[in-house]
Amino acid sequence: MRTKLITLVLAGMTFIATDSFARKVYVKLGTDTQAWSNVVEDNDNVVITLPSGSSDFVLNVIDQLQEGDEVWVAKGVYENSATMILNADNNRTDVTLYGGFIGTETSIEQRAKSDVDGNGIVEPWEFTNVTNFKGKGSADDASSTFVMLSMQSGTTVDGVTISDNYYTGQTASGGSIGGSGTVRNTIFRNLVTENKTDGKNITGGGIYISGGHVDGCLIESCAAIQTANNGGQNQGGGVLIYGVSDNNCGIRTPSGYLKNSIIRNCKSEGGSKPMGAAIFYKNGAIVENCVIANNASTRGANGTKDGQGVIQGHTKGDATYEVNRFINCTIVNNVADIYTIFFEAACTEVYNCICWGNTTGGKDYPTQDSDYNNNIRWAAESNVKSGTYPYVESFAYNSAGIYNIASVQNTYSPILLSFPLVEGTSETEGENPEFVNPTIYPGLAITDEDMDNIRKANWSLKEGSPLINAGVNTPNNMGEFVANATLPTSLPEMDLLGKVRVGNFDLGAYEFGAVSGIRKSTIDTTCRIFSNEGALQILGLNDVAIVQIYALDGALVYNATIDTENVVLPMSLKGCYVVKVQDVNGVYGQKVIF
Repeated sequence: MRTKLITLVLAGMTFIATDSFARKVYVKLGTDTQAWSNVVEDNDNVVITLPSGSSDFVLNVIDQLQEGDEVWVAKGVYENSATMILNADNNRTDVTLYGGFIGTETSIEQRAKSDVDGNGIVEPWEFTNVTNFKGKGSADDASSTFVMLSMQSGTTVDGVTISDNYYTGQTASGGSIGGSGTVRNTIFRNLVTENKTDGKNITGGGIYISGGHVDGCLIESCAAIQTANNGGQNQGGGVLIYGVSDNNCGIRTPSGYLKNSIIRNCKSEGGSKPMGAAIFYKNGAIVENCVIANNASTRGANGTKDGQGVIQGHTKGDATYEVNRFINCTIVNNVADIYTIFFEAACTEVYNCICWGNTTGGKDYPTQDSDYNNNIRWAAESNVKSGTYPYVESFAYNSAGIYNIASVQNTYSPILLSFPLVEGTSETEGENPEFVNPTIYPGLAITDEDMDNIRKANWSLKEGSPLINAGVNTPNNMGEFVANATLPTSLPEMDLLGKVRVGNFDLGAYEFGAVSGIRKSTIDTTCRIFSNEGALQILGLNDVAIVQIYALDGALVYNATIDTENVVLPMSLKGCYVVKVQDVNGVYGQKVIF
């Protein structure tokens, strides 16, 4: 058996297996007597124990961090008193912060996960040992003057819970992820932004993504609320996502994405435009493999207009033409006063998506009886060439109607789904999507029992669903402005759970029959792909093989031809990448965390 050591070459530079972090910093509460007792402290390994009687991570830890630190935070509740700032202004660039530890682990992969919410799926954010950064309250009588997180410049947060902050201002309560900042495998919960000032907009209730990356996260019970008599717009109850910041001028390359995540039980309420209860998007945002369920946009007590667009694109007056994309999303049981889904922006593309059970009315929400009682509204800028955008391919929906004020690309053949049975309604024409365990009502949770139903929902497809193999694997839009869209050669081969899609892709966030790890496109093989001590190892190759490594945004970072059975590639890369291998047996793909 042959094994070869290969040096990795990226962009003309040679890398060897070295530790790219300045230090490892281990953090624990003062009450935790067991965590990190196995760590031998020296200049490169530092243990920070919070003082007795204090659980404030920001007060006790944040100023001790240095550029390039890798921070491991043990389980427990850390009650913060100010914003956790991870950016260049505070000399904290390239900091990577991990949570989800019991405190005995020696590698990131040893963090335990389990089916915490009881829906039969172990999701990326479900850590058995919870590292919880908690804000100041979750109600108006316990409001805070700070947002929870501010990050950019290559910083990463992975495996924590950010929760319970009631911020009275205009910026997202959970904080902002800008530049090349990345949040993975994280829960954002009970994060509320309330504006009390006339004419002021809210930019994201839960989190604000401006060119940053969110992957494998749960955004739950977040809200944007206007209580001023003449409040402004609500731009996203759960998430506001810009592919690129409005502040970037000249040639702009969108980088912001929201992937492999669930947004549920979020709301946008009150003001002049309560919109985007789940997502408000603009400037080339990518939303991929997401479940968007049981969110609500509503007028509220102080609103001057009806709630609209649980998903809402930035609309008129926007002169930017970066293409926004929704890919393999499951958009279900959401509620708005008018137009539940606004696929409305200069340029929007929709691939392999399901829209089901969304309504203008629902549990505790009055149904509007007007021309606005439509499930989906397609629109685009008037100066976008007719027939180009929005572009739709492989789409399933049920609706009281689709309101189209743009020449939506009508070459697709949508699957008409039956409407779910709601009290006082009758079943409509169409096919049953056959979800494993859907929620039993549209809109927000009113009781604890409702919330339990939302958390235990399983939006995977049952065997026999008409949505299996109903999607496309490759985007086909060749219209105007596509040159600005950096059109990918193929759609993502992984589903929300990181399993490889097989055959023709299914509609929605979950792939029925998806395989863990290796994608087999022809015949079985013994090929294995994994990371070990900073190196990528591939075992069992047959004859000559092509090895490619992709960043999660689709960028190719490594391409080589290998002529040995077993290969070891030392890596300086950190984070999650997709490795593709092609040999005589077929093509294999797998996510790998370095």
